[in-house]
Amino acid sequence: DIAVKDDLYAATAIGDSHLWASGYLGVIYRTQDGGKTWEKLESGTEKSIYDISFADENNGWAVGRRGLILHTSDGGETWTRQKSPRFPVRHVFSVHAVSPEVAWTAGDWGSRYVTRDGGKTWEDASLLMGESHPAFKYLPEEDLAKFYAGEKVYDDTYLNDVFFLDEQTGWIAAEYGIIYRTTDGGATWEKGSIIGKDVFGEVVFAKDDA
Repeated sequence: DIAVKDDLYAATAIGDSHLWASGYLGVIYRTQDGGKTWEKLESGTEKSIYDISFADENNGWAVGRRGLILHTSDGGETWTRQKSPRFPVRHVFSVHAVSPEVAWTAGDWGSRYVTRDGGKTWEDASLLMGESHPAFKYLPEEDLAKFYAGEKVYDDTYLNDVFFLDEQTGWIAAEYGIIYRTTDGGATWEKGSIIGKDVFGEVVFAKDDA
């Protein structure tokens, strides 16, 4: 059984037998027999791991506090730290492994990253502030100076969860009931929102209902 003292934040499964769970202080657990027995894996970090996702039984990512991105290609036996494309780093709340090569993450301050080479490199596809943004007029002078100098000014929206059906179609759930959708592999995103005061922390779509 998983030790009660370990607080777990996320879990993922490949088939009926292979499951992983992650959480506080960098804990990662794995079962290969459908949950009958669990083993604690060595993640190499004490940073909290907020989400974990596998593309198959071997290739997966775990993400978390202060820009943490971990990758495994042996089912979790060993984990390698991958570099966040953004500085200063931001918390990463969610990851979805679309394939062994492609994965997306979502996090605070509009942080949105994608890799298409198994994590060797990560692209910063974070939300940016533009003159059409409702909050642009409230930017402090320092950020305005950066913007007009051609530097990136990031949107402060929290992106809570990311989910992809395949390499082309995906969704991101954000605060304030905002949902982003792409049908071209993240080249463009359509912004929508839910009427009301609902706040979303997770988004999942069944393939048959896409």
